[in-house]
Amino acid sequence: MPLAARHESKACMPPLDVHWVWLVHMLAPQQYRSDCNALLGRLVPHRLMTEAELGAARERGRVLWESTYPEEPWDVEKSTLTTASPSVNPSVNPSVNPPSPSLTTTTTTTTTTTATTTADTVDSSTISNFDTTTTATTAATTTATTNTTVQTSADVTTTTTTSAPTATTTTTTGISYDLRSAIGRQSAFYYQVSLPHYGNKGFLRQSEKRYRQFLALKRANPTQFLVPCYDIDLLWHSHMVHPDVYWRETTELLGKGLPHDDSVNDRAPGSRLMTSDERTRVMWGRAYHNTFRREGAMYRGDPPCTYLHPVPPQVHHSAHSSMYHCQVLKLAIKGRAPDGPLKIKIKHEEKKVAELNVFHKHKSVSEHNVADLDVSFSVRDQMLGDWMVLKMSPKRRFSRLMRFFGSGDFWCMAYFHELSDIKTEGTIVKVFEDSGAVVEVTLQVVQSYTESYVPLGILTGPFMPTLLDPTQLTATQGITMPGHSPSSDLYLADTAIHRLINESNTNKSVELLNVEVTHSRHLSMSSVRLRVPHDGKETLVAMAHTLDANTLPSPALLKCRDGEMQSYQMPMCDHSAGERAMVIKTHRGDWAVLVGAWKGLRGGIPGTRLKRGLPGSPGQLVVRFHCPPSAPAVTLTLPYERQYYTFSLHDLEIDMRNGVLKVNAGTDEWVENIALGLSITVLHVLCQPRMAEEMQDSVDGALGSTPDPLTYPRRIPVENLKMLGAMGFFCAAAPTNALRKKEVSDTVTAACTSHVVAGNIGAGCGACGGCGGCGGGEYYMTYLNSNMGNWVKSDVDMGATGDTGDNCACHVDSGFDPFTHMFSSDGGDCGGDGGDCGGDGGGCGGCGGCGGCGG
Repeated sequence: MPLAARHESKACMPPLDVHWVWLVHMLAPQQYRSDCNALLGRLVPHRLMTEAELGAARERGRVLWESTYPEEPWDVEKSTLTTASPSVNPSVNPSVNPPSPSLTTTTTTTTTTTATTTADTVDSSTISNFDTTTTATTAATTTATTNTTVQTSADVTTTTTTSAPTATTTTTTGISYDLRSAIGRQSAFYYQVSLPHYGNKGFLRQSEKRYRQFLALKRANPTQFLVPCYDIDLLWHSHMVHPDVYWRETTELLGKGLPHDDSVNDRAPGSRLMTSDERTRVMWGRAYHNTFRREGAMYRGDPPCTYLHPVPPQVHHSAHSSMYHCQVLKLAIKGRAPDGPLKIKIKHEEKKVAELNVFHKHKSVSEHNVADLDVSFSVRDQMLGDWMVLKMSPKRRFSRLMRFFGSGDFWCMAYFHELSDIKTEGTIVKVFEDSGAVVEVTLQVVQSYTESYVPLGILTGPFMPTLLDPTQLTATQGITMPGHSPSSDLYLADTAIHRLINESNTNKSVELLNVEVTHSRHLSMSSVRLRVPHDGKETLVAMAHTLDANTLPSPALLKCRDGEMQSYQMPMCDHSAGERAMVIKTHRGDWAVLVGAWKGLRGGIPGTRLKRGLPGSPGQLVVRFHCPPSAPAVTLTLPYERQYYTFSLHDLEIDMRNGVLKVNAGTDEWVENIALGLSITVLHVLCQPRMAEEMQDSVDGALGSTPDPLTYPRRIPVENLKMLGAMGFFCAAAPTNALRKKEVSDTVTAACTSHVVAGNIGAGCGACGGCGGCGGGEYYMTYLNSNMGNWVKSDVDMGATGDTGDNCACHVDSGFDPFTHMFSSDGGDCGGDGGDCGGDGGGCGGCGGCGGCGG
């Protein structure tokens, strides 16, 4: 900091690790101003730069750094990093979670907030002249380097006490702010805004508008603790890293500088974070007459490094194919073997692996030490289940004639399963016996690993009802449902646990991975968890789960002119078109995002006497594969139309029929590719049209006349595809597109029959993601009361039955959102005649029948 203050006019920048800590410090604007004044007597300015400007400024900083601090290296070597923030995995890219420097102070902060009533309206024009030119244009840059949450209390009193130095350093920094803890919180925030759409200009323009509205809402409610969504919070961060501009402009707008607190992280029901989040939604809806939540801007769970672990090295070795190098040490011939010179051949299938010439004396046991002959061969683990053949025949005159009469010929087959018991090296004795003759072969075996991986076969388990853990759902997927007990039926799901075994060893099942597959209709969620059995416990090493619109926005929200083409540049999901998305995570973070859709389904055209008919097509699954998520998509297609059920995907080969996964040699991403194969299978389960379900009712039988079978498309033999069954094709709880389409098209919708809205991708209107681990947010599931009356998830007036216009509950964020009915047909005006369930005057929510705004 002294160096930056001394050379302010030169616009130099520090090393990456120092720059990260500097940015974190600026995200506590009050403490940053106080520390700068205490240390330097003035505020040290900062501004975001373009990539080219930053490179030049960093080079100027290097020159000044090396001349001022010659004993302190510019770049921090990984070997010198001995500590890390508790919430930061040190194996993660240092540009995402940079190392924290040694600090010498601790801080105690006391915050007091006085709550008052809120105004019902806010005039957005009050900030029309508010200068935020530094926010939207630089928000994308802040994404890679910042982190916060939500403090918006106007009356904040901060008391700071400094203790004696506790870190391993001889220099007292004089900084009162607890930077160590803040770095961990900001690293968690970075994960929330790390998806590529946070750098999209269309997304950021709307984010800037919402940030202005957020500040206006704060001006109208100065004593309220407001909770922003992540798009707003990103703009807030971008503003704060221009500390002099930020403090001046917020003081002009609000009468005093706006503080920021990222330490409110408790998402438990009834916590300050959750109650403030609900209050912010209500105030926002009253002020702006639109929903506070936004596609792609909601909480999506904790960083994966906090609950996923690396694959243990021993397990990773076991996943590689083994090569067994065998040397013949000794031969022992017994029994009724022919006497004289003998020729012994050892073959694997049709390939000769060894040949020996020995002499045997009739009616005696002859042992032959052949180690000096260096007779050796190698066997791959995939060959252990194949026959090994030993042939022995006399090597003298008339030997062929003797074999013709069935005398003197020896032929025996055996397996080499014993080799799999050899871990490093050992000795085995194989016994071959035929017609009273016995040949014992003593082998010295040395085992080694190859670059190729063993094929994994799936041993399936049944889908069973289970009750999901709300805490785990919040941490791993960002699903929070305040107001509902952990024993609520909303958490009911179906789960199956499968085993992935070494398919190359058919003699015994060597388990390498456990696969837990979960489907929930109520939450519209599917997930796959991969665990490694190791040292008597199971370690979670990878996870894949569905993404809803709360995490991944649609092309429409991003204002894409050509959505189909731009969807290949960054992950986005058109949920209304039936696309489904999944993310694959490891301890390093998000490994890939997949967006799948079913293409090419068409019915057949019957032929006539004059014209040949055209066969139908079952279509195929087409997946956009972004690996990493910031990379352009690679298209993966499963060509079922050609009746192929074995596919090559990335570095994986998957056999759908037999349930076998094989990762290609030369890649270190073994568990990631296994998760890829399972995730694509889940997308098949969710996306494939279910013709039988659309035409038949499980209770009442046929819904109408049976269509002509000649018009059916050729079907996919799903009952014969083992992998599809394992991933839940026949699971009733799977939230498939066909199921959701059926639910929203029924006269009596799922909401009226089960008292819960589950049609939305991502469940209801919510999952407001909050900010920086502090922005709160809910994965809303909206309940109805027992008499099917108005929607009950708000403190605001929901409107009487039959209300129309602005009084309708649809215009506030009160537990209902038209987003819930994205698959429904266009409805009538809000408050029109209701459906069978809602009755006249609005049904569910008083806004157009039990289909909500969809009519």
